[in-house]
Amino acid sequence: MKRLLPLLCLLALAIGCDTSDPVLPSVAPVTMYVGNQGNFSDNNGTITAYDLDTGAVRQDVVPNLGGLVQRVLVGSYVTSGEEFFVLLNFDDSFSTGAGRIDEVNVDSGERTQQMPVNTPRDLAAVGGGRAYVSNLYAGTVTPVDLIAGTAGAPIAVGANPEGLIAIGNRLYVANSGFGFGTAVSVVDIAQGAVIETLEGICVGPRTLLADAEAEVWVFCSGTSDFNTGEVIDDGAVVVLNGATGAEVARMPVTGVLGAASLGQDAAFSATHHEMAVVVGAEVLRFDTRSNTLLQGFEVSGAPISAVAYSETEGRLYLGRLDPTNPFAAAGFVSVHSLGGTEVDRLEAGIAPASIAFTSGTIEG
Repeated sequence: MKRLLPLLCLLALAIGCDTSDPVLPSVAPVTMYVGNQGNFSDNNGTITAYDLDTGAVRQDVVPNLGGLVQRVLVGSYVTSGEEFFVLLNFDDSFSTGAGRIDEVNVDSGERTQQMPVNTPRDLAAVGGGRAYVSNLYAGTVTPVDLIAGTAGAPIAVGANPEGLIAIGNRLYVANSGFGFGTAVSVVDIAQGAVIETLEGICVGPRTLLADAEAEVWVFCSGTSDFNTGEVIDDGAVVVLNGATGAEVARMPVTGVLGAASLGQDAAFSATHHEMAVVVGAEVLRFDTRSNTLLQGFEVSGAPISAVAYSETEGRLYLGRLDPTNPFAAAGFVSVHSLGGTEVDRLEAGIAPASIAFTSGTIEG
């Protein structure tokens, strides 16, 4: 994980030792944030921060969240720098619709803003400090102003909307129906209204991601029998044309797709042109240029509760539940090569369900 020294060595070889050479650029430190969902009845979600350069781990970096962490997101949503957002639900959200978005300063860990929003599940930025949030139990998406900290009028979509992705003026919404939905809604961002419903996409559309070709990847959970675990409908990965919604490719999955504890079940690497998705104890990787399956690898022991790519390292990070007491004991994050070899293991909190990285861009 010590990326800085090899980089400086390569730069030194390339530019020589002339004292007139300019000062070398430096790599900004990369921080990984882990959103630990916590135990449902205790509302004890936390955030873990891990410095990829020094190896330092900080637990509970945003004290007193008082909720269940759904997503952690890092990006330039409001300013030219990076902001850090936490999406929270609560143990009574199903009956009350309660939910909240916390904005956190990346450098200090201080909460700078809190915004009440109905059961937020995912967030998609649409520019100018604006975003849309999916409202899991309300069957709506809500436009929000992240600068002002205000929410607009909800827009009705389908049952239990989860994943969101914005492509141009189109916002795609995965109506999961908790595994029984089959449709993706399309919202015109300028109009703030649904303009199309793509029916029969798959069983359980849940997570949406975009690739470098502006295609929408729909990750569909499929369904299983609640009592026996027997698979009723296999999952699937469906690729759509982002400009039109037309189907580009379809890749079947054997088994039910999705991370444990409804965690972050898919991730995109722009550097490697890959998508990764969790299917039980397996991680499948897809080539986003050819829209084909690359390979997969299995992990043993602790269930996988999240997946993310580290662009700077070219590694996969997997959230893992404690195998004995998944919602009472702290889990961990395992670090893997793209081929699946585990190279490290990091501390986390209870039920690590979301992983995000600061960019680590070159400065100077």
